[in-house]
Amino acid sequence: MRFSAFISGKEHQLEIIRRGVGFECRIDGNYVDIDLTRISSDILSILYEGKSYEVRRGVHEAVTVGDNSYQIQLTDPRSWRSRNLAGGGGSGPQKLTASMPGKVVRVLANAGVSVHAGQGVLVIEAMKMQNELRAPRDGTIASIQVKEGQAVNAGEVVAIID
Repeated sequence: MRFSAFISGKEHQLEIIRRGVGFECRIDGNYVDIDLTRISSDILSILYEGKSYEVRRGVHEAVTVGDNSYQIQLTDPRSWRSRNLAGGGGSGPQKLTASMPGKVVRVLANAGVSVHAGQGVLVIEAMKMQNELRAPRDGTIASIQVKEGQAVNAGEVVAIID
């Protein structure tokens, strides 16, 4: 899998390939050997160059490694959606729509709150999978059109971002 990784505002090219029980990783074209174990849904244990690191997923795309916290945004350069995110997503009010039918399980940002491109706005559960809908660009949430527990259809407007 190839990604563009924005780590604390700096872009890196990331490629991850599963090799047996481990992974082969290339960062900006340089090979990095890592061993990875999932501790929980939000915690990974990574062995890198003989040292063990505990990596925790935080809020708003923050990742904590030891005592250091980093803002991380991953985009798939082959994805149309990622290209739109990188391009700013246009101007004027933008409608955020449900990509599939499901149930709203969590609202992450309320009306009037400023959001950054790629920041989670709400979570929809579909087929026992939770999918986070993210802001397509920087802006302010003009309105949230749904409530937690509400069923939504594919293409239904769930939020508007100014």
